[in-house]
Amino acid sequence: MKEEKFQVEIITPTIIAGADSRNLDPLKIRPSEIKGMMRFAFRLIAGKYIDHRNEIKTLLEKESLIFGSTQKKSDFKLILHNTENLNTGNVKLLPHKSSSIKKAVLPNQKFELSLIYNKYSIDFYKSLLNLTFLIGVGNRRNRLFGNMQIENPLDLANSVKNIDEVCKSLFGRNELSIEEPLFPSFSKKSNGEKNYIVFSSPLKSPLDVENLLTKLYKEIIHTLEKDDKKKHLLGSTTPRQSSYINFSLQKHKDSYKLYFISYYYKNKDFDYQTWKEAVDLVKEKIEKIN
Repeated sequence: MKEEKFQVEIITPTIIAGADSRNLDPLKIRPSEIKGMMRFAFRLIAGKYIDHRNEIKTLLEKESLIFGSTQKKSDFKLILHNTENLNTGNVKLLPHKSSSIKKAVLPNQKFELSLIYNKYSIDFYKSLLNLTFLIGVGNRRNRLFGNMQIENPLDLANSVKNIDEVCKSLFGRNELSIEEPLFPSFSKKSNGEKNYIVFSSPLKSPLDVENLLTKLYKEIIHTLEKDDKKKHLLGSTTPRQSSYINFSLQKHKDSYKLYFISYYYKNKDFDYQTWKEAVDLVKEKIEKIN
């Protein structure tokens, strides 16, 4: 077994325990939450290498070689250090509602992460961490919460490339054309159109998460909510559906970038064209408010 240690900086307020974790301490960052999002990050890339109609079982079999299963141990382990004394405070989940306050682990703090691994390269695991922390960890991760960053991170393109190389080896093929994805993936259709978007915009003013979140709700989220077709992209609680739209922040040298990530996958409430129109609208508004 090999071991690599990383300093992890908290970029945005982080609430680990979500709606399904009421008995867990919402202020304690746990390896299980990070590892769960690493699995999600892996599926984003691995989803390009299977037929979504009849190879989900194949995906799960390959995934278990890395993340383990009920029959097999994981190839890697995460151990967190110095998380018990991280400062916490109240944050607003919804900037337009004064009652929507929760305690969170506050940004501008660091903790140490040990990664103990076996078969796959450290660049692969480092890339999974990069993508995981960009997407976010914990509650409200789609809305600027739970973003972190390791020291000396790889850029997104190289992170995806490193995960791609492992996926090509695991599945023994090049990526496929995916016409109708059944889950989020960085895949393309046969005509070259993407089933995802990753858009970034440098912040033009000093970082203020609450102010930025206020702008995102006022100019973007509330606009989508008023459109009967596009509002479904924001997700729902009944029935439970994750948001198709993700906003996150990452540090670049001495400044920050706002990231907008979205995926198209099969949904009875909207089609590909509706998704495309919505993400184009979001991109346009981000450039105006930032």
